[in-house]
Amino acid sequence: LEYEFKAKPGDVNRCPPVISPYHYRLDWQIWFAAMGSYQQHPWLLHLIYKLLQNDTDILRLIYHNPFTEGPPQFIRIELYEYRFPHPKEKTKRWWNRKRISSYLPPLHIQDPGLRKFLKNYGWL
Repeated sequence: LEYEFKAKPGDVNRCPPVISPYHYRLDWQIWFAAMGSYQQHPWLLHLIYKLLQNDTDILRLIYHNPFTEGPPQFIRIELYEYRFPHPKEKTKRWWNRKRISSYLPPLHIQDPGLRKFLKNYGWL
């Protein structure tokens, strides 16, 4: 199951929003984080920890939470490339999506490495 954000691509059938001159900061930061590694963006692991708790403040920043019955057991991040379909392509999709790689391996809320990392930043 995938979280969907308010402005970044996700569901290939969902129309991209028009948000100019504003942008959703979380979506924007995730876009920049994907240009590096999660080790360069410690806030991202804090976000994952909050999502593993179904934190209501964090969930307000997200367009769709697929885990309404309770928090997920694990969260991983996959890296995708999105492109608009060619105008000649006969499709109703807004995006073509191609998986590039795994960005962050699956993490559990009790993962010792995650907990140590969060403790070092004072987030636990």
